[in-house]
Amino acid sequence: MNKGNGLFHVDSSFNPRRGSYSLLRAAKLPPAGTGGNTQYADTRAAFADLPEATKKELLEKDHVACHSLMHSRKTASPEALKDLDPTAHFMSRHRLVQRHEPSGEMNLYIASHIHHIEGMSEDESREMFEKLYQHACQPKYVLDLAWENEGDLIMWDNTCVMHRATAGEYEGKFPRDMRRATVHDGSVHAWGLNEKSTIRQGFP
Repeated sequence: MNKGNGLFHVDSSFNPRRGSYSLLRAAKLPPAGTGGNTQYADTRAAFADLPEATKKELLEKDHVACHSLMHSRKTASPEALKDLDPTAHFMSRHRLVQRHEPSGEMNLYIASHIHHIEGMSEDESREMFEKLYQHACQPKYVLDLAWENEGDLIMWDNTCVMHRATAGEYEGKFPRDMRRATVHDGSVHAWGLNEKSTIRQGFP
């Protein structure tokens, strides 16, 4: 189940009320040079660099994406979770493109949690998702953070930044203990198109 953390994602997009800021602290790090970096992808810059025709189409269509924790977990571990049906579990609905309130910039709210885009066939949805997701994951939008000291802390905004954990030689040899806290979003997009409820999946 934890392999899903290796895919670019945003915290709690699969819940009715999404997450905004996350804080991650290094409690125990593996030896330097053995891996375990955290990467961050700027989805505002990714949207800004899209072709003008693509941006115009996305804004006009105002697509809604359905986010599923079960989907991203199955994507990361297809064999282990081959019998898992994401459609049998709750999915959260959020607009694919939205204005990021603190900066006023348009943002591509995308993540590996997206199961499908509403109003499209399965093939059309997958094609659009992959095109936008791969665009947003390009190295020019990504910060590769190499943790240096135990006690180091980083904070980011899940409403405009994706992140993922990277593998390394340390796995199976040295401990890597990271502690995270995430707060609920308070923007106009916090609940997306979901009914307000107490559903909480994963570690929100």
